[in-house]
Amino acid sequence: FISDILEFAQIKAHKLRMHYESGSIFKTMESCCQLVQVQAKRKNLEFYLDLDENVPAQFATDHNRVSQILLNLLSNAIKFTFTGKIQVFLRALDQGLVQIEVADTGIGIKEDDMKKLFSEFTHIDYDRQGINKQGVGLGLMICNCLAKLLGPPEGRGISVASKYGEGSQ
Repeated sequence: FISDILEFAQIKAHKLRMHYESGSIFKTMESCCQLVQVQAKRKNLEFYLDLDENVPAQFATDHNRVSQILLNLLSNAIKFTFTGKIQVFLRALDQGLVQIEVADTGIGIKEDDMKKLFSEFTHIDYDRQGINKQGVGLGLMICNCLAKLLGPPEGRGISVASKYGEGSQ
């Protein structure tokens, strides 16, 4: 919780540091997925990782920040998925960019709640599903800021498509 608040303060002050280095984005993705597969297995969820072979073997990015984003998205997917599957995709895009996508068959997000997703200190009200609120409501906001910093100059951050009762991606 404290690290989220400190990171939030750095983002607001435009003092957040990124450490770009060349490395294997495949290894970054695989290590994140290995960490959460245990949780998925406990919930009897299927888990798939699909890595596009057109992605360069060495990719310059802040691999720790990519891991932070992916682990946040995956932990949310596992938390809000009770049956079905979670899929992770890494795709090559034009101009040497990559796209990471997480899709689940979870409870989805109501249309009214979509605009709250990336707001600071905000939780979506899922009390009626028996889901505990965890954290201070900064995780997705921080991840969206990081995605904008890691992406192209016109980067839009994280995009979400969801259908309540069917899942999200």
